[in-house]
Amino acid sequence: ARKRYDQTLAELETAGRQNAEFLSNVSHELRTPINMVLGISEVILEKNLPADIRNGMESLQMAGKRLSSQINNMLDYTEIVEGTLTSAEEPYRITSILNDIVTMAAAQNNRHHLEMVFDLDPKMPSVLIGDAEKISHVLKILLENSITPVQQFNYTTGKNSTDMTMVIDAMDILYSGNVDGFCLITSDSDFTRLAMRLREANMYVIGMGESKTPTALTKACNKFIRLNLISEQALSAAAGDIADASKSNTVTSISEIEDAIIAIVNENENNGKPTYMGEIGSRLNSRFTDFDVRNYGYTKLMTFIRDKCPKLEISKENSSYNVSVLEANAVVLHDKIIKMIEKNGGTIDNLSVIYDYLKKKYPDFDLKDYGYSRISSFLRSMPEIVVKGNAVSLKDAAAKAKAKK
Repeated sequence: ARKRYDQTLAELETAGRQNAEFLSNVSHELRTPINMVLGISEVILEKNLPADIRNGMESLQMAGKRLSSQINNMLDYTEIVEGTLTSAEEPYRITSILNDIVTMAAAQNNRHHLEMVFDLDPKMPSVLIGDAEKISHVLKILLENSITPVQQFNYTTGKNSTDMTMVIDAMDILYSGNVDGFCLITSDSDFTRLAMRLREANMYVIGMGESKTPTALTKACNKFIRLNLISEQALSAAAGDIADASKSNTVTSISEIEDAIIAIVNENENNGKPTYMGEIGSRLNSRFTDFDVRNYGYTKLMTFIRDKCPKLEISKENSSYNVSVLEANAVVLHDKIIKMIEKNGGTIDNLSVIYDYLKKKYPDFDLKDYGYSRISSFLRSMPEIVVKGNAVSLKDAAAKAKAKK
């Protein structure tokens, strides 16, 4: 049995060498005419040609390049089998190779709306030593196989068979154990259970879709981004407007966000620590999967809080920003009212203006909490203010007005 095994192995090795030798001879015989076809086509394409002839020559050249690539593959295979494959050790620039790859793939990328991005380590030397031709060949093969088209037949009309294929692929990727998260680009509620299943496996799930996406799917993801709102905001910003989706029922209401921030601030105060802007952003993203200030027409969380959350105030502490809840105590109200009257030249003709300002600034403001039933009585309790009829003024301003008379 051993003798028969050795004999069979020797026959296979001989057949392999003969096969490699045959492929090598064929490859060399084909290379000369193919190079001639490529060279002549290149010369002809440099001339002014009618459109139909140019298209034909370009197709001929493309076919020649594909055949030349296959011949190179055959030669590499035969050299590997024969053990004669060698690599050159010459200086080359990796950027030149990558530029060739980008140029080669440009037409295909544009046709499929794809973008090719190379991430090079800044520490990589500009000149390397190696076989530039073989490295370029390997990169081209990797590029050709980087995106694999998948066709899923629609066996039944009225059904989207691709959805099931995507779920199966997601499960295959999940069980491979090689990823930490998933990105689901869909507005279809059918993927809600998939998002939940992935999160059960401790995967971080990012969802991307339109405003019409059902709430169930947005809540099932760790983070959900409404792409159309971001696009609309970018277009509005370019036109000088602010896109605001806060009135839409597809995003979390501003009042709910403000209440959540107040709860965070109160919790931190009970624990004796301040609340910084970074923590607010992080905890809002964790609580509301769809939270993004761009949904409300803003680019910065700090500006959003200042404009949309009247119960909160922001103060700068060194290089950080601290968020706190506005307290409507008597001292604070006194200072706010004085500053308001000063901004109006020392006199306000209508008491209701001050009352409306206080209610807007402090939604929980109630005169009864300070022992008053009327805003006029509340203002008269302040020594710097004079109330006459429905008008309010500072004492200095009132004295000046009286002197003029």
